[in-house]
Amino acid sequence: MNLFSTLMVLIFFAESFWEIRLYSRLSQKAPTVRQPAEQARLAKVMRLERRWNLFSWLLVLAALILPEHLFMPLACVLVLCETLVVMRLDQEDRQLS
Repeated sequence: MNLFSTLMVLIFFAESFWEIRLYSRLSQKAPTVRQPAEQARLAKVMRLERRWNLFSWLLVLAALILPEHLFMPLACVLVLCETLVVMRLDQEDRQLS
């Protein structure tokens, strides 16, 4: 692995920890949400996160199996999607605060 590959993996791990933190905060806030619109929005975001979590593990396993020349594009897609999910979770966390 080259330096860029290592950097992508480190970014993915950092974002994964941030994602877990945000998911935990939103899970704790979920029982206090009273507005039906906010409940629906929160449920949608939580569902997105759970689906992404499963799919990202499949991508991580695929990245470990695939040849090295396919690792980099897959790692880039993985980090991009992880970033989008974290941004959505963070946006929802800010709206509920």
